[in-house]
Amino acid sequence: MSVDAIVSEFRQSFLGKIKDGDRCVMLAALYNKVVDGTLTQERTKRPNRTRVIQDKLFSEFEIKGLPIWGATAVRGDLMDNKEHIRRFIDLVNGLTAAEAREAWQKIGRLWREISDRVHKPIELNPTGSIIQQLAELVERPSLGRIQQALCYAILEFTISGLRKGYSVRSKRTFAGDAQSGQAGDIEIFLDKEKLWAFEIKAHEVDQSKIDEVLNTHGAHLYGLVIVAASYALDISDTSRRNLVLLTLREFVASASVNAALVNGVPIEEAGRRILELYNRFVSEVERRPDFCVEIPA
Repeated sequence: MSVDAIVSEFRQSFLGKIKDGDRCVMLAALYNKVVDGTLTQERTKRPNRTRVIQDKLFSEFEIKGLPIWGATAVRGDLMDNKEHIRRFIDLVNGLTAAEAREAWQKIGRLWREISDRVHKPIELNPTGSIIQQLAELVERPSLGRIQQALCYAILEFTISGLRKGYSVRSKRTFAGDAQSGQAGDIEIFLDKEKLWAFEIKAHEVDQSKIDEVLNTHGAHLYGLVIVAASYALDISDTSRRNLVLLTLREFVASASVNAALVNGVPIEEAGRRILELYNRFVSEVERRPDFCVEIPA
């Protein structure tokens, strides 16, 4: 009965305005009990593992749409507005070790089922040009996640047709340069030499943003490409050596054609290969399988 009660409590969280971040806190408390079946957690204290529980949930259940950085909205003690979390912790404390393990499995599968219904793959026009479909995809709002993943996929497919030694490196959309150890959202190397760096901006870029990018890269011999949704009218500094400004639509169309030429395949086949790489990136790197695309047959 205790397992049924806590599963029911979790199911109820989807009927109101409770966010996924709060649900991550709830599941962190439950997972702590799975790890230590003798544990009793304070109902007013934020449980351990709230910043990493999303990784465990994704690796075990592949739940779509989990917060990348964990339950960042819950930073301190659990106040009255978090009574739903405190009530869940009370139920967790009432579980035996065996019941905690059973509840973890049932709730994990439940959340996966709900996320599958909510986060369906993106469906593109199955009869239109693959280039047009990619252009439509890159204009979808995603805070840059779709845009960076698609640009990476195009470049990754392009270099697969070149001789050995070329490699592409990318990072999560919101991973900073210091955190990731790389300057540029996407980098292309020949052996250990950096040849190109791409900065992907899913918004309008003005002169101050260009200056910021140039300051980040400093003096550079490699090619630097800023790929943006659009550019403001105040852009004046476009004559720098090794600097290219492109819009996302320009880049996706031209780079996709170039990828097909380099690999010696028809453009429709190239588009499908690009989308396969894109799906892998948003699923495994961005951990947003809800941004995956239903690839046309």
